[in-house]
Amino acid sequence: SSSHYVASLAFSPDSKYLAAGTEDGAVVVWDLTSRSVSTRIAKPDHWNCGVRLLAFSPDGQTIAHDGPGLPVQVRQLTDPGTVMALKGHTNAVNTLAFSPGGRWIASGGFDALRLWDAGSGEELGARNEHFGTNQVAFSPAGKHLATSADDGKIRIREVLTGKVVRTIDGPLHSGWSAGVAYSPDGTKIAAARMRGPIGVWNAATGEEIATIRTGQDERDMVGSLAFGPRGRVLLWVETGCHANVGGNRWSIWEDTITEEEAHPARVRFVTLVHGISADEVGVVEQADIRVLAL
Repeated sequence: SSSHYVASLAFSPDSKYLAAGTEDGAVVVWDLTSRSVSTRIAKPDHWNCGVRLLAFSPDGQTIAHDGPGLPVQVRQLTDPGTVMALKGHTNAVNTLAFSPGGRWIASGGFDALRLWDAGSGEELGARNEHFGTNQVAFSPAGKHLATSADDGKIRIREVLTGKVVRTIDGPLHSGWSAGVAYSPDGTKIAAARMRGPIGVWNAATGEEIATIRTGQDERDMVGSLAFGPRGRVLLWVETGCHANVGGNRWSIWEDTITEEEAHPARVRFVTLVHGISADEVGVVEQADIRVLAL
């Protein structure tokens, strides 16, 4: 556990490691086999902001996270003291992700969507976004990048050219989109407004598959969402003001069936592990990390 709240959480793709960023700016990586801390990255001096963004490379040996002074920081777990800084953003970074092959890192913020060489840190391209970039998600094949923005639209781009090949109106066709995720087979895209329903679309055609109504209160907020390993289950986290469920809950959607479980803790985000006997959901509550089996 940590004496500071956990602000971000990520499992390595091989499920061997769990990384957590704390609200005071530190990063801790646990070896899940030995259940011990394998890497600890101390918070920088004179910096007390939380690490909100964490991403593992596909081979699980590299971790990227946000840091002070705006650059994204990239570290090898075998040499965490050496930092490769991705410099270019002029405003806060909202999201980052490795491509499935590990060649690229995408990052997005209020200023631009940027693509980086994951090995050298070279910026390969930038697209200024009038409505900002809230979330990014690579397609499983690594050829396309989906982004959500404040205008409520989901844009699917060719990774190397940055060309928009498809634009999908977000849920209710208005407001700004929060989370965005591809299904593991790349056939579906899900996205959520911060306040409002979740939409699921055919990734190839943009045809709407489902609209999932969420929340019991207009102030409910969908913080993040993720598909299960077979792409039939979608899980998301809501933070709101329901008097009967302690202000937070996580929900599961499969086809047209929604199941909900009240959760009294401060649930902020969710991440799924693939490759273990059962799907696992990482849930962060204050300074405690719990892994729940579905």
